[in-house]
Amino acid sequence: MRQGEVCKISSSGWAREVTLFLFDNELVLCKKDLIKRSSLVYKDRFAIADVEVLEPLAVMDGRPYAFQLRSFSGPKETQIYNY
Repeated sequence: MRQGEVCKISSSGWAREVTLFLFDNELVLCKKDLIKRSSLVYKDRFAIADVEVLEPLAVMDGRPYAFQLRSFSGPKETQIYNY
């Protein structure tokens, strides 16, 4: 298992700090609890087989350490993360 903090960038440009946990077959997304800052709240999970990691167009926007996650299961959405 690996874990790390990244900033999730919304389509409107807002950044929110989240924690990613990488397991053998899943990627789990958590955010900090608003009341208890020391605990995490589960937000989403992705099966590794159903996710594609892409280099985003955001690199041109001054975010050189960004990547996109595109999910093939559920809603077809792309999320941008910056570390």
